[in-house]
Amino acid sequence: MTEESHLVFDIPQDEIVVSSSLSRIRNVRAARSGGSSRATEEQSSTNVLGYVRDSVQEEPFVRIAADQRGPADEQRRNANRAGPNSEFGNAVGGTSVRAITFLLIAVACLLLVGSMVLTDVANKDAQGAAGEESENSSDASNTDSDGGADATALPRASSDGVQTKNQRIQPPEENRNLFKLRRPAPRNPRGPRKSLHRMLKGTKCTSKACVEQGVKLIDELEPKIRPCDDFYQHVCVRWQHRQPSNVQSDRLSVDYALVDLFIELLVNVIRSDAMPFPELKFFVDECVRPQPNLFRNVRDAVLRHLDLKGWPYEANSSIPDQTLSVKVGRVLSEIGLETLFSVYRGLTGTVIGQPRNLLLRHFLGSEPQLAARLVNKAYGTLVQTMTTKTATPFEESMMTNVTTIEILIRRMLNTNRAVLDAGRLKNCSTRQMIDLPKLGTINLHRFFEAAVGGDSIMPETTSVHLSDTDYFDRMRTLALTKHDLLNYVTYRVVLELTPLISNWTLRSTLASVTYSRYAEFSERLDAVQMCVRFLERYEPVVPLYLTFKRALELLGGPSVIRTVLDVLKRTFLTDLQNSTMFTNTFKQHATNHVKDIYWEALMPYWLSEQKAAESYAEGLYTNNPRHPAPHFFYFWLRTAAQKKREFLLGNKTFWTGGFLNAWATLDPPYDHLEIPLPVFDFMMPNDSSTAHLHLPRVGPRVYRELHRFLWHEAINFDLERPASEESHYFDRLRRCLENQYRDIDFNPSRVPFNSARTSASDLLDLLAVRTAFHAYLRQLGAQDGDYRLSGAPNLSGQQLFFLYYARSHCERLNPRFAVKLMTNGPVSPAWYRVNGPLRNMHDFAVAFGCPPGTSMNPADKCL
Repeated sequence: MTEESHLVFDIPQDEIVVSSSLSRIRNVRAARSGGSSRATEEQSSTNVLGYVRDSVQEEPFVRIAADQRGPADEQRRNANRAGPNSEFGNAVGGTSVRAITFLLIAVACLLLVGSMVLTDVANKDAQGAAGEESENSSDASNTDSDGGADATALPRASSDGVQTKNQRIQPPEENRNLFKLRRPAPRNPRGPRKSLHRMLKGTKCTSKACVEQGVKLIDELEPKIRPCDDFYQHVCVRWQHRQPSNVQSDRLSVDYALVDLFIELLVNVIRSDAMPFPELKFFVDECVRPQPNLFRNVRDAVLRHLDLKGWPYEANSSIPDQTLSVKVGRVLSEIGLETLFSVYRGLTGTVIGQPRNLLLRHFLGSEPQLAARLVNKAYGTLVQTMTTKTATPFEESMMTNVTTIEILIRRMLNTNRAVLDAGRLKNCSTRQMIDLPKLGTINLHRFFEAAVGGDSIMPETTSVHLSDTDYFDRMRTLALTKHDLLNYVTYRVVLELTPLISNWTLRSTLASVTYSRYAEFSERLDAVQMCVRFLERYEPVVPLYLTFKRALELLGGPSVIRTVLDVLKRTFLTDLQNSTMFTNTFKQHATNHVKDIYWEALMPYWLSEQKAAESYAEGLYTNNPRHPAPHFFYFWLRTAAQKKREFLLGNKTFWTGGFLNAWATLDPPYDHLEIPLPVFDFMMPNDSSTAHLHLPRVGPRVYRELHRFLWHEAINFDLERPASEESHYFDRLRRCLENQYRDIDFNPSRVPFNSARTSASDLLDLLAVRTAFHAYLRQLGAQDGDYRLSGAPNLSGQQLFFLYYARSHCERLNPRFAVKLMTNGPVSPAWYRVNGPLRNMHDFAVAFGCPPGTSMNPADKCL
């Protein structure tokens, strides 16, 4: 007998579509007898599928085995069936036996040829799968023998968990480094051929990465909470229970965990032996363990350079208006700190705007006593550290209530980002530099001259844009004395230098006020965290350059990023062109502007050449003497600010969003979209089989900024054309979401939700998720329409998108912060950011089979 070969298919029972010919093959195999052939068959099947069984329990499958028979056997068998004594022969009759016999022989031949073809296809597929598994096993064994470890295992803290108070992330051991080079995923040896398995049921990923992701995802879901009742809780409640209950900062979240891991990555790169800029390693080491007099010496040098050495100023101090204006401008020019105003490059020129980095957030003002305790205490402590020659008691010297100034400035801000920074909206006016107004005690002309640098050559007829005239009008009536304003500005300068204090208790208290995400809910930062945040605020460029290659390794290489970003670009432009909410004129106008945006993933594009990075580092690190240390830090600050001014007046891009940001940033002049590494889930295996699972996280974080830009363009378009109504679509949708979110019955926090404050942000969330889902479907089209993880075979490809989207928003809020966020926050809590958009998407209801009228499938939707 010829050697037996088998067709083995791993197909769920409910998805099998088998033709009549395949049924015949199965019946023929069932009619055979002989234990040896059956044992051989089972052994062969185990060899092919054994690696799947070892890793995860598969759903029921069908084995179809066709034995190759000789022509004589087939003829004899069919002849016997056609005999007159057989049941078949008796039923037909002797006169027609020969005709039927010949017919059966022809059918048998056709079945034989079909079975041989199917056997050949399946054998080649099985050999390809076995070869692929063999390569994966070989790679894994080589990695283990080299002392490497699975990069998803270390350190303990991951995007699914945040370290506790007493359990910080420790640098991994040298031979088990989380951020060491990963092996590239092996290529699929099958090539472009599609197996019958794929033709029958789409793509079911059986790679090691898919198995791990599927098992992990199933473990995180809470089956007791149905997805149609509360999808956020269904996905995130187990994650929340694994976090510490005593949250001291504003929250714990997946985003914060990824940012902390990126800090660890950066420090590992900086401290590596092959680092091209050893001066940056000196910066980190000296900041983490500062010398006793480092803070005092740097502070004195900076204040002397800014002509602020008289701080704190007394009430009877004589300060001319022009002197005050110039000093405020020099603080922005020489160290890059925005206190009363900001200056940036807009769409059509330089813009003067409101400050963007106040200590106190505008939506936390209902508890001023807490802010007063923190900010005023920090002010008093810093004043005490000053060496003064006066014998006046300290209590009389501390005459400025800096908290009051912060609150006054904060109340004057325009917090509506939809009309804040487009650069040419109805609240924007254009003046020549010589005609800039005087705002109370501030001469805006003198401020601007000092802010752009005294050495810059800018004619007084240069046009300058005022982004928000309401803010400037309020500044005219600001009831503050000049010495109070100058004390506040100087306090902000000194507070920025607090990471250099050698006394750990004092440094932890003061640096937490200025480098925490929210000063009112200040985190107890460790030395590394505060130094990296200090670095990010003033010089994010070189760190981005240094981590670029390591970031590529973590994500699986340039091809992964290129694939993700390309599908996001194409989908956004396609959706814009296909939209029925805008006129063709506006769609063409917006499309041209969107195409002009340069997408910068992981670092600014101009840093791709080493010479550009070396040129930028000149004066910052290279040719900046390390000793004495105060000299190094002083010139580092000044040089960093100088390079920012060069970006202001030049054509290169500067990352305004920094590198510790889990959301993309698109700021004026809207020419580059910043996408730092924490936008991606870089803890996901860097395997090509799971690359498209980045889309549920990356897509909404990129599209949110693009839709905000589109909203700006619609507003501008309407202002330039009185009959235009392009922005009305955004307004109608925003009002609908405001009403819907306000009327949601279930509220886990039991705090009244002020949806009027968050409706603009909620609008962007909904538009971003919808477009990201379209991008995901486009990518699934390249995966034969469906995609399933072997570790979670019952979850469809569309369900995976919504699950990964919700998972990226998991958070545990500080209860006190949750009240602030619900009542006054500009952005909704994660529960609303997940459930709110998804309950307005018909695709979500279809994916999870939510009946009409359920919480996640309401009758009235905004889309």
